[in-house]
Amino acid sequence: MWKAIVDNDKKTSVMKKVCEIANILSASSSNLDSLSLLTGKAGVAVFLYQYWLVSKQYQYYEKALELLSECITSCCQKKISYSFCNGVAGIGWCLKYFEENKVIDGNVQEIIDMLFPNMYIQMVDFMKAGKYDFLHEALGIALCCYKNKADRRFIDDFLNEMIRVSLRGDNGIFWNSTVYENGVLHKVINLSMSHGLSGIICCLCKIGKSELARYLVGESVKFLVDQRQDNTIYSSCFPSIISEKVNYRNGRLSWCYGDLGVVVALLQASCVLNNTDYRNMALNVIKICSHRRDTKKEFVLDAGICHGSAGIAHIFNRVYQKTGDPELKDAALYWLDDCLQKASFIDGLAGYKVWRRDGWLTKSGLLEGIAGIGLVLLAAISSIEPNWDECLLLS
Repeated sequence: MWKAIVDNDKKTSVMKKVCEIANILSASSSNLDSLSLLTGKAGVAVFLYQYWLVSKQYQYYEKALELLSECITSCCQKKISYSFCNGVAGIGWCLKYFEENKVIDGNVQEIIDMLFPNMYIQMVDFMKAGKYDFLHEALGIALCCYKNKADRRFIDDFLNEMIRVSLRGDNGIFWNSTVYENGVLHKVINLSMSHGLSGIICCLCKIGKSELARYLVGESVKFLVDQRQDNTIYSSCFPSIISEKVNYRNGRLSWCYGDLGVVVALLQASCVLNNTDYRNMALNVIKICSHRRDTKKEFVLDAGICHGSAGIAHIFNRVYQKTGDPELKDAALYWLDDCLQKASFIDGLAGYKVWRRDGWLTKSGLLEGIAGIGLVLLAAISSIEPNWDECLLLS
């Protein structure tokens, strides 16, 4: 059973911030250009629905339905990308999420069935090009297909292609990625949740009902575990990326990159494979992470889920709920407090801005913006399990 982690005397101030976020998004979200789950209207709809569950103020439920209706109409009429982050795959996940929560019914499956053929073609094209990224490429489409109970051939083709393009290391298998290093595109082994091996493992665990999926999980986790490094020498237990050109040994603390994504992948794999060694390693790593609280060293500049304090707080909260370990609860509360303190911009949305290389920006969405921050705050003060976080591979 999910439990609130914020004390009663602090819940009021946290709820005040969530209410501020809800009012801003309810008033402004119709003006968002993006329909998407992680950056646009669909993700805002998820937040407003969750806020309604806690506040019982019906106007937020109505606004969530209004935004969802816009997403359905537009994704059927407009040509948008197929990515999970910014396109059809994420909206497809969102429609199923609302159907599972008995918010919508009727023609959802018809809409998804209409979108599947082109999604499938795009997924195959991505994989042939070596593009497996969860947020923007093949993995996100595969997750949407599985979520919506697509024809089994979609999933089987995905799994067979994952085997075909995998590479074997000294122990286990992996998949190459590409990154720009010093202005040049290089092949690397990315271990991250957002773009790399941790995300691949979590997706495979979601669809891991077949022996083929279990094989892929088992072999890829072997490779991941082999990358463990000495955290007394480096700042992290795992490198973010394995590259011959650039040193990525000192990983940051975040949802998108670093040890926390590896922890989630190991915990999910341990359940699929019934392997206590992987669970024990995950809990050992996250305990080490719980003592990493230097925001400058960890490069935690903003509060968003992707690479900010809200994402860190939520992962600690997720694992605390599974284990009951008070150190993890303490870490979650530490980063939750940091998240609240980062609402410091007079011209921000509810005080929040997101750091990018070209400066500070305001963002409304789930992944980087105030919708995601609001969802994390709600999860910390309510007893409603945040099943929305499946869209970030956290459940």
